[in-house]
Amino acid sequence: MSEPGKAVFLSYASQDSEAAKRIADALRAAGVEVWFDQSELVGGDAWDAKIRKQIKECALLIPIISANTQQRTEGYFRLEWRLADQRTHLMATGRAFLLPVVIDDTRDAEAHVPDSFTEVQWTRLPGGETPPAFTARVRKLLSGAEIEPGRPRPGHETRGEVAAPPGSRGPSRWWWVLPIFGVTMALLLVMKEGRKEPPPVVAPSASSTQAETEQLRRQIVPDRWQQEDFQAMAPRLDRIIRDDPDNADAWALRSLIESLQVTRNFDAGTKPLEAGKNDADRALRLAPQSPLASLAMGMHLVAMISRGGDAQACRPWLDRAVGALPASPLTRYCGGVSRWLSYDFAESEREMHAWIEAEPHAGFPNWILAQLNMVARRPDQAEQFATEAARDDGITGIRARYTLFESSYYLRADLARSREILQGIPAGGSTVHRVVHARWLVAMAGHRWDDALQELARLPENFLFDRAFHGPKALLAGMAHARAGRADAANAQFREAERLLREHLAADPDNEELHAVLAVALACLGQADAARSELALVEPLVSGRAANVYRGSLVIQIAQVRCLLGDYSAMATWVRKLFAEKSAFPFTPASFALDPRFSGGLDAPGIRALLQEFAALAPAQASSDGKSVAVLAFANLSDDKANEYFSDGISEELLNVLAKIPGLKVSARTSAFYFKGKEVPVPEIARQLGVAYVVEGSVRRQGDKVRITAQLIKAADGFHVWSDTFTRDLKDIFAVQDEIAGLIAKNLSLKMGMVAARPTVDLEAYQEYLTGKALFAKASNNDLRAAVGHFEKAVAIEPGFTAAWVQLASAHTRLGRWGGTPTLQAWAAARAAIDKARALEPESPEVLLALGWILRTAEWDWRGAEQAFRRTLQLQPNQPDALAGAAVLLFNIGKTEEAYRLAQQAVELDPLNASTQIDLSIMFYMNKNWAEAERTARQALQLAPGGSSYRSILAWGLIGQWRYAEAEAEIAQDRDGIDRINAKGLLALARGQEKVARDQLAQLEGESRADGDLADLQQSIAWLCACLGEKDRAFAALERAAASRDPSMAWLINSWYLEPLYSDPRWPVLVRKLGLADDQLKQP
Repeated sequence: MSEPGKAVFLSYASQDSEAAKRIADALRAAGVEVWFDQSELVGGDAWDAKIRKQIKECALLIPIISANTQQRTEGYFRLEWRLADQRTHLMATGRAFLLPVVIDDTRDAEAHVPDSFTEVQWTRLPGGETPPAFTARVRKLLSGAEIEPGRPRPGHETRGEVAAPPGSRGPSRWWWVLPIFGVTMALLLVMKEGRKEPPPVVAPSASSTQAETEQLRRQIVPDRWQQEDFQAMAPRLDRIIRDDPDNADAWALRSLIESLQVTRNFDAGTKPLEAGKNDADRALRLAPQSPLASLAMGMHLVAMISRGGDAQACRPWLDRAVGALPASPLTRYCGGVSRWLSYDFAESEREMHAWIEAEPHAGFPNWILAQLNMVARRPDQAEQFATEAARDDGITGIRARYTLFESSYYLRADLARSREILQGIPAGGSTVHRVVHARWLVAMAGHRWDDALQELARLPENFLFDRAFHGPKALLAGMAHARAGRADAANAQFREAERLLREHLAADPDNEELHAVLAVALACLGQADAARSELALVEPLVSGRAANVYRGSLVIQIAQVRCLLGDYSAMATWVRKLFAEKSAFPFTPASFALDPRFSGGLDAPGIRALLQEFAALAPAQASSDGKSVAVLAFANLSDDKANEYFSDGISEELLNVLAKIPGLKVSARTSAFYFKGKEVPVPEIARQLGVAYVVEGSVRRQGDKVRITAQLIKAADGFHVWSDTFTRDLKDIFAVQDEIAGLIAKNLSLKMGMVAARPTVDLEAYQEYLTGKALFAKASNNDLRAAVGHFEKAVAIEPGFTAAWVQLASAHTRLGRWGGTPTLQAWAAARAAIDKARALEPESPEVLLALGWILRTAEWDWRGAEQAFRRTLQLQPNQPDALAGAAVLLFNIGKTEEAYRLAQQAVELDPLNASTQIDLSIMFYMNKNWAEAERTARQALQLAPGGSSYRSILAWGLIGQWRYAEAEAEIAQDRDGIDRINAKGLLALARGQEKVARDQLAQLEGESRADGDLADLQQSIAWLCACLGEKDRAFAALERAAASRDPSMAWLINSWYLEPLYSDPRWPVLVRKLGLADDQLKQP
């Protein structure tokens, strides 16, 4: 991008990329610099500062208008159009900047475009075909020529050249008369006008400026606006005031614009406070009774809370204004936020609930309620409101996700969850200053210094403006370098931070926030006296100030400086305020100990005493029942390390026995075994699993003897409640498991209850079974095939071994589902195995659960599957696998509300099960909840980085959010061939790259010719064909899938990619063939 001042920016919907590329190619061929890059400017990048910078610097912006832009009411191109429209308000009249292009038959009168687009000449370039006249015109405009006066409005668009006036019929034979007539008339007019006085300049009438002011007032939506929205309105108000200096409401609105930027954390400087005061005063002098002027003065006083102003001073002004003005987003914001910023909790709650009653889907009041509950140290309620607010697709949704982080970090001291929440913030929020600071903070707390620097690199600006941190990025970078031991790099960053802070203070010397941050920078540089001088300016201002939203960050900075200077007694005074008073940063001793800003002072006696004093502020955790336990994988101490399967099996069998004790909650095997081989403290394991106790132990096997050591640990304090060692003959292994379970129950004051006698199982068969289970848990197709061999040996030795028959059936089901065995072969083997198990124990929960999956996945017996899952849950209501299976089945047959409820229960009971998370992700995706689909897929990947198809499933959610570059990166890492090819095709379709999509379809059809019975293959073909308009090929693929009983067909009525087929008469026939018609699914 060599010359920003001469570049053209092409803005288009992804579906119009081919036409846009033709225009770009034509302009480039004519020597015009064009900013258009299909591989770079897609998805999340559109939210990046890079796009904003390009729109700010380009010489011309060409918006491409089409039927596609008409259909899409949301999209990144609309953000680009909005930014371009805002830039026009800052330009001189006549400046050429917008050059709209229509590429199809879209009518101008119906075009959904900003008003500024309708004020300039449009050009029609059908299909993006670009004639030389258009490129010549662009070059002329880039050379400095302005759009011609009298340019045609939309509706008189050109086709690559300047249009003739409407109704013209071409050259006349009398054309030579016109110039003579024109010159004569011009001379007469000049002579006549020469005898007149110059006409007076006519100012706009007061009524017209008042009407425009009222129109601007109605446009203000403070809770949704970004800084550029406020900045775009300012010059319009300046113009109104210039034309009509007695317009009190215009002065009031200008004051509001200044004050709202303070309350929204866009500008923490002194100037907006002073300007807001002066403009409000002027409005009141002009119209003392004006409600809008009262609102302006009230909001100025609200903004002054940031500098320690009286929180109640605003009330008379705001109460009068809000009562007199019509209800609007502006009045609701001013009335409610004024209460919240001063921590008037009761009135703030009342205002926010009233707002929600007026606007049930409003995100902002839910976010304020989330913030309020966080400050009140009520994390469960805070997260409930924040989750609701996170549904908002604008800046409020980003704020709400940040609040979820704050609750997790400050109140729960949960670094892993904090990191997960921040990673789940959409790309549109990746450069929001508070998000960048939070990611830096979590990386630093996790001792990931270079990751902290990478997070800062996301931000193009060198200064952060936010309540969490208002200061130079260099200061944060210096701290990361310092902790990494790079002193020279750290000092260079600290010096740069000092320079920037002094530069800002020269323009705003009374800004206490800047003085506090400067004190931090000076302390980092070892300039103790200078740092204390800065503190002397700030501490007296803050010490007597009432708690409010703004005070917390100043307290943190002062405490941080005292820590850096070794003034631990003074540090304790300020830290006490963080614990004892309401604060936007509600630390607990645990989260304080995690925080990198205070690590140097944790061992100081005064700080240790303070942490002990406030120990009652323990990290809030999901309530864990006192009668709850997790059985961790026992360590294998045998000389033969191949015996690990045996120690795992002993652990799991003990877990199964404990799970049958009435009143005892036992963590699921998948989640409990997640920590195998990881150095994680017991309290952290218990916190993540939501249990009060942990069982751990070891197994040593020598010949026919086995030695088992087990211990019961109380998670809260690490106390060993009970421990013992058992040496037994191998043949007595079942008895010792029951004995250990009984002793654990006794120590938890529980009774074992009636435990059914176990059938005698041959020891060799049992070892084959345990070996098979260990392989089954690894879940790859190769491991599953090997597991089948061991299960078959177990049942050959012991035909009455029900558990082995169940595992054999489940292994065949998984092999068929994930392409490890041809589907029809796998289904037959699974059915044969489950029939054997049912003959032995028809009411066993394990048997019923495996049967439910076979009926659903292999046989499409939806009613039978539902009955099997529901019977399993009657016998074991909290069995996570049964809950997850029932959830998937119910979602497939349209019972989505119950499906989500059961899936969430499964996640709560088995939080570290990647399979449950990925099933939930698919459900969210099929329901077009892109953000939740992404979040749960990322959780699954974090738990199982090598999960089959997990990255492609994550890419689905990213594509739904138009974050195409991120989706492409995930797809490239997926190892599953079919799902990877399918995802690449879906991505190409989203980008409007039909040729690429057809190439992927050809690959899938090639796979079909080689082996048409692979799971997911035919439905993947159908998805792409449906979206490409190839209905016949789509139905042919679906018929092949039905014939091979492809397991993905269970998702048929959930697959919204097949929507183009719904109107085809073949669709209801196919749905009925699978038993998924509405009347077929109704209860008998």
